[in-house]
Order: sequence, then structure tokens, then C-alpha cells
Amino acid sequence: MTGRPRLGALEWCLVGRMSVWRAGLPLLRRTVSLDRLVRSLAATPGRRRDPAREELIARVGGRLWRSAPGPCLERSLTIYRQLCLAGASPQLAIGVARAEGAVVAHAWVLLDGKALLETADPAEEYGVAVVFDERGCR
Repeated sequence: MTGRPRLGALEWCLVGRMSVWRAGLPLLRRTVSLDRLVRSLAATPGRRRDPAREELIARVGGRLWRSAPGPCLERSLTIYRQLCLAGASPQLAIGVARAEGAVVAHAWVLLDGKALLETADPAEEYGVAVVFDERGCR
């Protein structure tokens, strides 16, 4: 036994939903504009805000993408979607920076003004190009 708590039905359901988005978003982001994609992922909250559920969403998202260095947009879109459904008011931020002469981009989710699953504030490294609110609006 590893000491980790066993996942219940709610947690496994969340893992399943997030895994489906993880599999489908690479194709969707190449075929649908970012504005349209974010608007379609934003959801009218159907429940009261629950900090424990928000923490669970961030934890599951962090585990699903823990060793993946590149798909920050897919990770962020999936977490943004689940937080919207959970009644939170997340923001999706897209930033750009120059690194070794190339332009690089990064996406992250903000909840209550704090960047989730980031070791440092990405806005310190990336110039924020666009922020989407919980309704999918810039």
C-alpha cells in the first residue's frame, strides 16, 4: 500500500471525463479557433462553488499531465472546463515570451487570481496576451 487515498466513484468519474478531453483536445485545437473552443468549454455553473471539488480538479489535472512538458493548452482547457462545471469562476490565460530568438507560448488557469499547477507566476515570465473569463469571453 502506498499511503495514497483510494479513489471513489466521484474521483474516477472526474478522471474519466478529463481523460476524454485530454485525448480529444489536440485535434480540436487544430480545427477550431481558440475563441470558439474556449466559449464551447465554458459552462453555466450548475452547482454551488465547492473549494474541495476545485482542489480535486486541480489534483487530478496535475496527475494526468504531471510528466507532460508540452500540452499546457490541453491541460489548461480541461481544468478550465471542469472548474466552470463545478461552479467556480476560473480564467484561462495565454501568454507569450521570447526564448533563444523564438516566440514561445504558455497557457494556465487562474482561480481567485492565483495560477493553478504552476511553480511560479507565469505572468512574470510570459507577457499575457489574452485572458478568458468563466463565460469564455476575452
